[in-house]
Amino acid sequence: MRSGDSGATITVADHGLGMSAERLAEENARLIRRERLDLVPTKVLGLFVVGNLARRWEIGVTLSRTPGAV
Repeated sequence: MRSGDSGATITVADHGLGMSAERLAEENARLIRRERLDLVPTKVLGLFVVGNLARRWEIGVTLSRTPGAV
């Protein structure tokens, strides 16, 4: 976690299977959109929850590749 005059940055590093660049872009767009829960694939349910909380609390969320990941 880093903090400064403009707020804080929290980084969560996930060393799982990873996502393609296309899928990463799709999931980042999904974080911004308001989606109905019944339309969200269950394999990204956690990202749906993160997106809803981010919008509620006006927090910026961005998915990116883990440095050093293949």
